[in-house]
Amino acid sequence: MYARSKDKVGFNIKLNKKFLGRKVLRLRPDASDKGHLRSKLSCDIANRIGLPSIQASYARLYMNGEFWGLYTLMDAIKSSFIKQNFNPSAKEITNLFQCKSNGFDFRPNSASVCVNANDDYPDMTEFEKLVEEINACETIEEVEKLMDVDVLLKYYTMEWLIGSFDHFLYNGHNLMFYKREGDGKWVMMEYDYDNTFGGGLSASYWDNKGPNQDGTGADRGEDPIKYTFADWEMNLPLVNILVHQHTDRFKEIVHQVLVSAYNPYILIPHIDEIKQFLIPYVEEDSTYLSDDSLPGRINQLGKKQSYSPLPEFEDKIENGLKVWINSKFDFVCETYGFDKEEIKREALNYVPKGYDYSSGKKNQQITTSTINEDTTVTTIITTSTVAISQTITSTITDNIVDSIPTSLSSCSSITKAYQPCGGLSFPDASPCCEEGFKCEFYSEYFAMCIPAN
Repeated sequence: MYARSKDKVGFNIKLNKKFLGRKVLRLRPDASDKGHLRSKLSCDIANRIGLPSIQASYARLYMNGEFWGLYTLMDAIKSSFIKQNFNPSAKEITNLFQCKSNGFDFRPNSASVCVNANDDYPDMTEFEKLVEEINACETIEEVEKLMDVDVLLKYYTMEWLIGSFDHFLYNGHNLMFYKREGDGKWVMMEYDYDNTFGGGLSASYWDNKGPNQDGTGADRGEDPIKYTFADWEMNLPLVNILVHQHTDRFKEIVHQVLVSAYNPYILIPHIDEIKQFLIPYVEEDSTYLSDDSLPGRINQLGKKQSYSPLPEFEDKIENGLKVWINSKFDFVCETYGFDKEEIKREALNYVPKGYDYSSGKKNQQITTSTINEDTTVTTIITTSTVAISQTITSTITDNIVDSIPTSLSSCSSITKAYQPCGGLSFPDASPCCEEGFKCEFYSEYFAMCIPAN
């Protein structure tokens, strides 16, 4: 409903024939994200850490020859998604459930805000039984008989790291639950990531929470980036069983997510790659048409947005998205006592592993690639996919340049905080960081100005 309040609206597309292997697609303008990266980056993270997840790309939309602008192109978790990925034997999918209204938390009666995703099969009995059984659980072992707990823990971790208040831990919606055939366990999946990485976030959301269920949180402060996991989640009973009663297991999951995806060594180069790719399309999306209108802005009742495309686009990425990622990464490492250098070494040699949809018990290695050109797929939509690129190095050195000036006065130019300061991908970047920051080497391709202390 929030997206419909904007002047550029999204579309759900149901196709008679498969397109890119899919029969249902979602086009989202992400009107609240001027950086155009939150949804894409969140999906990439989810896939890279081995979660069952939708994917995201970009599209230039035309309808009847008229240009409608830049959109984020995503999967929709419907029956066709289940058939394509989980490959069940059943012809009719009747055990996929969607919680799209606020309030689902596995407490008694919270299933009332969910629906059967099969419009022709509204029965909720199976899902209501799951909620009842989860409420009866007292141990993690009991929960594991019903659900894929590793998937739950990874999604919990991801929500906290990307700052999502729009999924299970806070609002309790934008969730899907599917009972897979392989072992009869339920799998949770999430969608809609436009409210992430600080977007639309306020510390006031937690004003009425009270103390955390682990005994902390008497003064959680006004900066959500520095909220612990216990601060973030809304004292949910299931989270208490899975996380607060098993802190060592959750800590290991957090470490896995940091190594595999959520770290600046992987994400910052990936962001820069997508950013450079998107610049001409962001400009195009904000260029007035011959009738003095902007592409796709058809909702006359919607709130009109201000359009200063590239400065705002740059600002949301450089001073919003990147700052959140770096600050959250530093905070989590400090909270759990993780060695950032160790995570860097592991991250740069990590090979992504995809979720095994056949059983959910094993992972398979996957490869990633980068497509730098937009590929026309039909006369209506032009798409381009930018996947997280891998940088695997056999050795890691300590310095990005042989000699870094010892004083700013000897520098010809100064690199701002959290900006590239060298590497093969940024050969013209100055290794001189602004005061209080140092040029840190991450790989042969990338170095960045990070806090000196």
